[in-house]
Amino acid sequence: MCDVLILEWTTQLTRDRLVASQISNYLTRKNIKVKEGALQDGLFLIDKYSPKLLLLVNTVGAITSVETAKYAKKRNITVLSLYGEGNFTEDRIEQFVWGHNKKDKQIIDDFRMVWSSRARKLLVKYYPYLSKTTYISGSVGADNYIMGNIDNHDFKLKYNKVSDFSLVVGVGCWNFCLLDERDHRYQTFLNHVGIDEIERLKIDAVLFNDELIKLVSNMPDVLFLIKEHPHNSGLGHSNGVEGLEQFENVIFVDRNESIINCISVSNIWLSYESTTSMEAWLIGKNTALLNPTGTTFANDWRSTVCNGQPNYSTSQEWIDAINYFKEHGELPKFKDYQEKRDLILSNTFGFIDGLNHVRVSNFIIDYLNGNIGLEKKCVSKGKYKKWHALVKHLIWNFSRSFLGGWVSNSRLLRKIRVREWDEEFLSKYNKITTINQSNHYASNYYEDYELSKLKPEK
Repeated sequence: MCDVLILEWTTQLTRDRLVASQISNYLTRKNIKVKEGALQDGLFLIDKYSPKLLLLVNTVGAITSVETAKYAKKRNITVLSLYGEGNFTEDRIEQFVWGHNKKDKQIIDDFRMVWSSRARKLLVKYYPYLSKTTYISGSVGADNYIMGNIDNHDFKLKYNKVSDFSLVVGVGCWNFCLLDERDHRYQTFLNHVGIDEIERLKIDAVLFNDELIKLVSNMPDVLFLIKEHPHNSGLGHSNGVEGLEQFENVIFVDRNESIINCISVSNIWLSYESTTSMEAWLIGKNTALLNPTGTTFANDWRSTVCNGQPNYSTSQEWIDAINYFKEHGELPKFKDYQEKRDLILSNTFGFIDGLNHVRVSNFIIDYLNGNIGLEKKCVSKGKYKKWHALVKHLIWNFSRSFLGGWVSNSRLLRKIRVREWDEEFLSKYNKITTINQSNHYASNYYEDYELSKLKPEK
């Protein structure tokens, strides 16, 4: 038995892992019995621990998450959902709200937390029946940047070349795999943006790759840190970084490397278009785009983040910008976008005080104490049985134990993802971040009674 079960894909420092640890730490601080486990093993863990509440960091972000939530509802367990994205847009509201659950839009959670008032207004506008159970918590992931949960010492040891260069340009890759018809997400993306935009993006993929190669080859004194998109399927133009592995001033970081570490060791953050730019802004990094054909996208499908930074559309413009940075400590015209950045951050992340994990945790505590009721507890129509949980448990543990090393060393099996779950590492990491969280409270003079008053809003 436990009070709260938090399920996440891996103990590696992904965005969702950083979120889960902060909430787990605060709940533990408040003497709540918390268990954490692998989402792949979720059905078995639900049976094992019979939690009062299941917390999923991104419920609609994967089919496995949706299935797990349905199974929890079948067991009459309360489900609280967070969202892995805060940049809701009106034309994509269905995808943002329902994700992999949009086929039948069955309510599989009892409560959900969005990042900002803007996101909640959009959600309620189209799905008013979710109004009473949808709250604004702010982005828990953003707390890591505000609190300074960044220790890149091990990162620099792992990638020792970082210390050999006086200037590091991080490259946050765009997922050009979406443009390949063999990718399972292609049709959905095509329906959303249209074939003309697909063709434009295909051209951009080639141009971005070509210009980046020119930039890297002409600046041997600058290290380029390549962070491939975590959902890169390896199809088509992939991440637009082909051919860069030949250069001595390039590092491809592990796909499971924390984005925080990549941004923190970089002086400048470069992207085609990426929400990682916002994370860079939170810790004061200069960002800019390498967008060959401009930042006006069809239907404005992903233009918000682009509005907060300059676009240098060619390698020569980037060379000039980096040289300017070397002399002045900032990119040309970066300051001109400050007001737009502030608005984008507020509209996307909600509260920017490093305490969003406290808001979510206090909501959970209030629910466990009976201070938050349910008018009608959501019940799933799922057909799962207990033996399903056991079978999935055995399959996942077999995959992890016997396929992990084989898969990681086989180019033919890249599509198989055996995620790592290391209890010892998780325990150590949570202890470190618990100290960081406590230091953040103390340095800002937050007493426990003040923290306990922080709650999600509507």
